Amino acid sequence: DLLPADPATAAKEDLPIVFYGTSITQGGCATRPGMAFPAIIERKLHKETINLGFSGNGRMDRIMADKIASIPASAYVIDCIANCSYEIVRDSTDYFIRTLAQAHPDTPIYMVSNYFLPAMYLDNQWRADAMKENELWRELCEKFRKEGYKNVKYIDVFANGDPRKSPIGPDFEACVDGIHFTDMGFVRVAEFFMKWLK
Repeated sequence: DLLPADPATAAKEDLPIVFYGTSITQGGCATRPGMAFPAIIERKLHKETINLGFSGNGRMDRIMADKIASIPASAYVIDCIANCSYEIVRDSTDYFIRTLAQAHPDTPIYMVSNYFLPAMYLDNQWRADAMKENELWRELCEKFRKEGYKNVKYIDVFANGDPRKSPIGPDFEACVDGIHFTDMGFVRVAEFFMKWLK
């Protein structure tokens, strides 16, 4: 059951944080489930988290927007664009984010950019595509805010491609394969997200 015990009477601060994303959100390559960054955040905040990370399939499908909007939460972290093409970001973001924002106008909705990953040093096209998606994602976030959805916020984890500013760090110890995080990478990302979620 994805819902807290009694969502109708639960105070906002007692509701879970919902994470929607990719294999990284899911915890792919962590040594154990408790090392996925949503689980680390859960322990640090003593607050339930719901991990809706889907390996290769965090693509903002409409059915997922509808289902996530049905879960009362204290925050929604949308960390899925690594699984999305530019076209998916362009065509699916409006319905997905608007559905959440209209259903929960007082709940923070965090739109997380693509990460800057070590593998991007070897693939200039992938890096360029990620930057293009990030630019569109940020523009859409600003569009929602101009429309009055002040609860929609942008979190930049790409850091302009500067590994010194990346939440996973510049030392190449945060990834197993240049993409998926080691336990160290998950700890670093959890600490980074705590700035917003605590």
